[in-house]
Amino acid sequence: MLASNRARNLRTRAILAAREWFSPERWSVNDALIAIAAVLLTGSILGPWFRATVRFKTSPDIGYLMEPKGSESGIEAHAFLWVVGALALIELAVLIVRNAPDRHALPVPGYHKLMVVITALICAVVMAGFFWRPTTWPGISQSQLGPFFTLVIGWGFGSVVALAAAVVSVGIAVSAIRDR
Repeated sequence: MLASNRARNLRTRAILAAREWFSPERWSVNDALIAIAAVLLTGSILGPWFRATVRFKTSPDIGYLMEPKGSESGIEAHAFLWVVGALALIELAVLIVRNAPDRHALPVPGYHKLMVVITALICAVVMAGFFWRPTTWPGISQSQLGPFFTLVIGWGFGSVVALAAAVVSVGIAVSAIRDR
């Protein structure tokens, strides 16, 4: 009984602390949208960025012969995408520190410029990972397919989400600096 009351009190205190720290009244719309984009970016690098299909070389772009198993996450294809995760976490930390309750808030000098720089770096790295598609697929090589088939590697939803979040994030950060 005592343990369940203690757990309930701890849960209640955690909920109240989260409400105090993440109160939407303190966060501007721009900050909230950049924070959501940062969370999406952090998760999207772990999601499937690329998928493969095998097609006849002479076939049109419609349809495919087979789809190899699996997909490749962003960090499997490009280790440099860890930078995106790290920068997005830094971005979230800056947003949380800036929008903390009054007694905990820290002023961040040049905050808007910092957000533009971080979001622009994230966008550049995401774009590099998005447009630099792998040329091979685990377990399949072009020589194994023979002269009549070709391996086509396309984008998965993780890369599309990351690109959209990165571009939107930069746009919001730039508009926030202009609207000051």
